[in-house]
Amino acid sequence: MTEDALLQGFLLDAAAAEFASELTDTTPVAVSPRLLRQMNSMLNDPNSWAKRQHRSIWNRIARTAAVILLVLSLSLGALMAVSPTVRAAVKNWIIETYEHSVVYRFFDKQADDPLAPLPRYEITALPKGYELYQEIDAVGSYGVRFINENGDYLWFEYQRMTQGAATGISTEDMIVSEVDINGKPGQLFHSLDDAVSSAIVWIDENSNLKFMLDGFFSDLDLLHIAESVSLADNPPAVLPEYEVTWIPEGFVLDERLELDDWALCTYHNATEDKWLSFDYCYASSDMQMQVGGYNDEAAPTPEKCFVNGIAADYYPAGNSGTNDLIWIDEEQGIVFAINSTLEKEVILHIAESVSLSDTAK
Repeated sequence: MTEDALLQGFLLDAAAAEFASELTDTTPVAVSPRLLRQMNSMLNDPNSWAKRQHRSIWNRIARTAAVILLVLSLSLGALMAVSPTVRAAVKNWIIETYEHSVVYRFFDKQADDPLAPLPRYEITALPKGYELYQEIDAVGSYGVRFINENGDYLWFEYQRMTQGAATGISTEDMIVSEVDINGKPGQLFHSLDDAVSSAIVWIDENSNLKFMLDGFFSDLDLLHIAESVSLADNPPAVLPEYEVTWIPEGFVLDERLELDDWALCTYHNATEDKWLSFDYCYASSDMQMQVGGYNDEAAPTPEKCFVNGIAADYYPAGNSGTNDLIWIDEEQGIVFAINSTLEKEVILHIAESVSLSDTAK
C-alpha cells in the first residue's frame, strides 16, 4: 500500500473514532413541516419534483463535500496539534496541479530562525560561455542569473519552505514529468515552445529548501546542471553588527532593520524636529548610493574629511535638505553612511563613535 493510501486510511479511522457518537446516534429526529411538504410533493409527482431539484443538485453536493472536507481538515489539524506521529506522516509541502499551472505550497516553518542567512549553493557544472549577470540575496531566498554572449540566460534559485510561501509555474505548452535529483523528488517542465524556457523544480526536505533551474536547455542538460548543484566551499558572509555609541541628547532610536548584507538604524528628536539615519552594507561592484537628493548632473564635489583616520566624503544639504557622510572600511569591505539634518561637526562626531556592538566583538 502506498504512503498516501496509508495516510488516507489513518485519517478516515481517526475521523470515524472522533465522530463515533454522532454516527451511531439513533435518537428520532423531529421532522419539520417544510420537509413533510417536500416528501408529499415527491410522492405525489416524482417527475416534477426531480426536474425542480435537477439544477441545484450539484451545488448541494459541492456544499456537502465542502462541509465533509472542512470537518476532516479540522480533525486533521487537531490531531497534528497533539500527535507527533501524524505530523511526521504529513509532508510540509504539497503540489497542486491545475489545467495550466502547477503550484507548490508550503505549510510548516521548520527553520529555527527564518531570518537566518541561507546556506550558499552553487552550480558546479556551469555551461561553457555563461557568466554571472545578476544576484538576488533576500531573506529566505537566493537567486542568480547567468547569461551568455547570445543573450540566453540560466536562472538558478532556492528558497526556504516556510509557512504561507508558494511558487506557481505555468504549464501551458509544457510536458510535466517526475524526475529525481540526487535522490530528491522533482518535476521537469519541458517547453514545447522554442520561445519559452524549460525548468526543473526539486525539493530537499532535509535542508527544508525548494530549488529551481530555468533556461533554454535540453532536458538532459538541465538534469545534468541540476545534479551538479552543491554547497559552496565558502559560506555566505554574515554582516557584523555595528552600532552608534554616541548620539546627541534628545535623540531616540526609531527602528533597526537588519538583512543579510545591509543594516539600517534611524533616530529622531521630536522636540527639535531633527533626525538621522545610519546604515552600512558590504561593498560590491554593483552597489549604488544616492546622496543629498541631487540628480547626477547637479551633484557637487564632496568635501573631503576623515572618520577615525579613514577618508570620507561629506555632501552638504541638497534638494532634500539633509547632509550625507560616506566612508569605506576597506579592511572589512563595508560601506558606512549617515544621513541627517544635523551639522557637519555633529555628524562627524557620531561617525567616529561607530563601533562593533558588544555581541559582535
